Amino acid sequence: MKYKKILYLILFLYFFIIFDINFHGPDEPIYFAYTASVVEDGDLNAINQFNKPGEFISKTYNLPDPRNHGGVILWVPFYLYAKGIYSLATKFNLTSLTMGGVDRLTKCALSFSTVVFGFLIIIFSYKSLKVFFSNKISFWSIFAIFLGTPFFYFMLSETGNANIIAGLFSVFLICFCSCMANMKKLHWFLYGMFFSVCVIVKVDLWLQLVYMTLFFISLCVSKRIAWRNGVYFVFGFIFLSVFRCINGYLKYGIFHMEEFRFISAYPFDGLFNSFRGIFYISPILYVCLLGSIFVVKNAVKNNKIKKVETKEQNVFFLSLTAYLFVKLFFIRNVFMHEDLSMRLLIVDFPILVLLFAIVLQNSKIYFRYLIGILSGFFVFWNLLIISEYMVEVDWIYIIEMPEIILRVYTLKYILLLLFNMNDLIFKLKLFLPFGIIVFCVGFYAKLKFREIRNYKSLYIKNE
Repeated sequence: MKYKKILYLILFLYFFIIFDINFHGPDEPIYFAYTASVVEDGDLNAINQFNKPGEFISKTYNLPDPRNHGGVILWVPFYLYAKGIYSLATKFNLTSLTMGGVDRLTKCALSFSTVVFGFLIIIFSYKSLKVFFSNKISFWSIFAIFLGTPFFYFMLSETGNANIIAGLFSVFLICFCSCMANMKKLHWFLYGMFFSVCVIVKVDLWLQLVYMTLFFISLCVSKRIAWRNGVYFVFGFIFLSVFRCINGYLKYGIFHMEEFRFISAYPFDGLFNSFRGIFYISPILYVCLLGSIFVVKNAVKNNKIKKVETKEQNVFFLSLTAYLFVKLFFIRNVFMHEDLSMRLLIVDFPILVLLFAIVLQNSKIYFRYLIGILSGFFVFWNLLIISEYMVEVDWIYIIEMPEIILRVYTLKYILLLLFNMNDLIFKLKLFLPFGIIVFCVGFYAKLKFREIRNYKSLYIKNE
């Protein structure tokens, strides 16, 4: 157990060393403006932080930006931390921190938050896999999807991306869904409240109702849970959704829920097009689709098995697979002309690693080696495409695609991202207090947990 904690620490330190301190994701600067608005103005109106000439202003004097408020819920604490450090640095005349102004510190803190959330996605996804698969399969699945998709890029470079935070919420939603059979009335109400928070963070998470509903229906049909639990979930969801409706009115001047806006900007195919198409960027997704075939095969094969746990597991995997195909159907014509289309599936990182792990588990040894070799080529291709995206030569390749040998040299840009220290001294100065706080809180929590455990043991012994 201790060596795993050491590996987690090493992995986190590696992410810390290389991440980009500039908060400049694909939807920036609007997310930074929303976060600043909450802290500086106490509202969700970004008009004071992000107001360009000619911008349409609603009758309620709000900036009706088409995006929702993204990760503001979780970005605000990091923004406040950076402001606090800036105030202390100004007081003690620490020019190495104050020289770039408060914006530099706050943007670095928000970028660091993306690293934290991305790291938590990896850890929780790994722990979820461990329930069904071996250590080795779980590790290789995480590793393959991490480098075989742009997940690592948006986590470490273009950090201003709400999809990373949505991915963390997605992990929690899947974990909670897997526990449906053991949930009580209050749990269902809280589950509904949590889901309402999730769709505030990213409207894409509405689609996760697909697997939640399918799994819920299967449990109700098998009489493992009661249908009325769905009512508690709806009440929990409505409880917080009222505030979202109010905010929508303040923002737009009309009642507006900001739901799906999947519109194709260009007449390209968002899935298979040779310019930033999802499967073109990350062909490792073909392995995940193969995993969906294994899911269906296992469900049919094990249908006659009387063991309830096995049946529930098969239905759960089927529900997740159905959700992924529904999402692919919705985004098939979406083309992200300014960035990588694949970022739409970053939210589904835990489902992709699950499907990849299913392929490894259900394959014979020689087929596993074949999958491993293919995955290596897929990872190489993904790194190459992202490198070309970073220097924007992929726009040139629309006209004429050069030979692969001539394209390989661009890999140096992605290698610089993965093996280069970025402003390490500045990061250490900014986040040293953060590390001390986390260590003290963790140490105190561990002592309290040990005290409670000893108390329970003593109580049981006396009984």
